[in-house]
Amino acid sequence: MLGQGNLWRLGQKAGLFFTPTAIRAFAQSDAGTLTASVEGKLGLIKGHLFQPALREPEPDMQMAGGPADTLILYSAHLPARIYGFDGKNIATLATLNQPITALTHLGDNVIFATRDGIYSLRAGEPPGLLFPLAGHAPMTALDANPKTAELFAATNQAVYQLDEGRLTEIAQGIGGALAVIGTSILVADIQRKTVYVISAAHADK
Repeated sequence: MLGQGNLWRLGQKAGLFFTPTAIRAFAQSDAGTLTASVEGKLGLIKGHLFQPALREPEPDMQMAGGPADTLILYSAHLPARIYGFDGKNIATLATLNQPITALTHLGDNVIFATRDGIYSLRAGEPPGLLFPLAGHAPMTALDANPKTAELFAATNQAVYQLDEGRLTEIAQGIGGALAVIGTSILVADIQRKTVYVISAAHADK
């Protein structure tokens, strides 16, 4: 988690950095590499140090972990662009006509949400609609279980599971950021200043 100029793991009293750092955002790739944005620059976190590599392609970009050792960057404003970052180079993956409200990946597919729907994007192909969201509350987060290919989404007030074209509510009255860890779903609710845990058994009901 990000807070007080540092990165924190649940249950640990000390942050990752020895001194507070102006870190704006971070993400972890499937291979476990941590990448962060500090003062407009992207770089890897190795040990307790941030190693700047490139300037962000746009100000205030959001980020999500990608497949293998990559990172996915995206803008929440127009024009909404999605970028891939491999630790050294940045490549444009797509440009969209709607702001992106949440993004994750499942395998090599980038999964993202706009106000109109949840989409899947594969390199070299146009986005494909997974579920329409017209009239639905905006999605604030997406995450996936890579072992089961289950996809989860959240608004500020509820958590959902997307399966076979159905969006099923699995928790109400909580929302925010999501992280699927093993058989659990962690929900970091900024409004309620609480981290909730939803078990797989609850999600399957």
